[in-house]
Amino acid sequence: MAELLVNGHTFDIELIVFDKDGVLIDFDKLWGKRVQSAVAALVQRCDGSVGLQIALYRSLGFDPKTKQVVADSPLAMASNAELEAIVASVLGHYGLDRPNAERLVGESFARLMGAPPEAEEIQPLGDLPGLFAQLGRAGIHLAVVTSDDRSSTRATLDRLAVAQSVALLVCGDDSIPNKPAPDAIRHISTQTGVDPADMMVVGDTINDLLMGIAAGVGCCVGVLGGAGDRSTLSAYADVLVESIEELSVVEVDMDTVSFTRMADGTKEDYEFFQKLEEEFIKGLPDRLLAALNELKHSFSGYKVTRYEHSLQSASRAYRYGESEELVVAALLHDIGDALAPYSHGEMVAAILKPFMSEKSCWIVKYHGLFQMYYYAHHFGGDRNARDRYRDHEYYQATVDFCEMYDQNCFDPDYESLPIEFFEPMVRRIFSEPRYLGSG
Repeated sequence: MAELLVNGHTFDIELIVFDKDGVLIDFDKLWGKRVQSAVAALVQRCDGSVGLQIALYRSLGFDPKTKQVVADSPLAMASNAELEAIVASVLGHYGLDRPNAERLVGESFARLMGAPPEAEEIQPLGDLPGLFAQLGRAGIHLAVVTSDDRSSTRATLDRLAVAQSVALLVCGDDSIPNKPAPDAIRHISTQTGVDPADMMVVGDTINDLLMGIAAGVGCCVGVLGGAGDRSTLSAYADVLVESIEELSVVEVDMDTVSFTRMADGTKEDYEFFQKLEEEFIKGLPDRLLAALNELKHSFSGYKVTRYEHSLQSASRAYRYGESEELVVAALLHDIGDALAPYSHGEMVAAILKPFMSEKSCWIVKYHGLFQMYYYAHHFGGDRNARDRYRDHEYYQATVDFCEMYDQNCFDPDYESLPIEFFEPMVRRIFSEPRYLGSG
C-alpha cells in the first residue's frame, strides 16, 4: 500500500490536482517579465504616459519596484481573458471607447501574454519528472487545473517532460468556470470516477484552495513562494509546504503498528514509525512558526503583543550583528509562555538544544530569571537572583541578551522586521540537529 506524505502528514489519496504557475514552475520568472513587456507595448500604443503604466500595474497586481506579482492579485489568479477585460477597463478610464480599447488590448497586451512560453521562461520547481513518476508508480492519478490558456499549458508541460503523466487538464480558456468555482474538480471527478474526497489540491493561491474546499476535496496543500503568502494560505490550507518536493510516497504494509504495548513491537513496526517520524520532523519549522504566531493571542497588558515583542527582539539582535543562531533564539525565546508560564525558558531551551549551541540554549533557558532584575524588587523579590550564576561563562552574555534584546522590546514605535525576513533563518537553523547528543 502506498501513502502520500506531506510535511509530516500522511494522506490516502487517489488523485492530485496541481496548479501550474507557482507550483510546478516559478511564477515570477514567467509572468513577471511578460506583464512588463505587455504593459510597455500597450502603453506605447496609447499615450505613453507613466500614469497609465502605473494604473495598469496597480489594476493587474504587479509591483514594478520588486518586479514581482502581488499576492492573490488578478495577475496571480485570473485567466488571460479576465486580465484582458481588466486592462480594457483601465483604458476606458483613460478616455478610450470600448471597441478601440479591446482592439489595442488584443493587438499588444493579449498577444504578448498569450504567446507560447520560451524555454528560459520555464523554471521548474523541483524534479517534476521524478516526482510525477513516483506518484504514478504509487497509483496516484495527476491532473492540472490552471488559469492559463490550454495551448501555453500544453507547451509548458511538454517542456517539463511531464505531459504524459498528467491524466486531465483544465485550463482558463476552457468552457468550465475558472477557480475558485468547484466545477473543474467536479469535471475531473466525472471523467476519472474519483470522488473529490479522495483528491488533493496543491496550489499557491487562495483561489486554488477555495476551489478544493468548495468541491469537498480530502486535502488542500498550500505552496509558499508562489503567488500567495503564508498569512492568506494558512487560513485555507490543511498543510503548507515550501515546494512540492515535500510531497513523497511511502510504501507501507500497515495502517498502524501491530502492538498495544511497546514491548511487543516488531522490527517492522519500528521501521514503519521511523519513516513517519522522519517526515513529521521536517514540519518542525512550520510548527515553531505557528507557535510564534500564537503569541498574538497571549496575555495582554503590554503596549505590544508578545508576538511583536518577539519580532522586536529578533530585529534588534539582527541589526546589532548577532549570529543567525542567536537571532532565531531571540525570535523564539518566549514561545513556551502559553504552556509553561513558570518555566518557559527551560521549555524553549529543550526545543533548541539539538539545533543550537550550548551558549544560545543557556541564554534562553535562564533569560526568565535574569529578566527579574528589572521588576522583582517591586514585589519584594530578589532582583539579583541572577547573581547565583555570576561565575558562569555565559552569565554576561545572558545579561546582555536581556538588556539589549528582551527588556527593551515592548516599544510600539519600533520598526520590526517582518516574520517573512526571519522564516528562512528558522528553516536553516532547524534543518539539521547539529548538536544532537552533545551533552
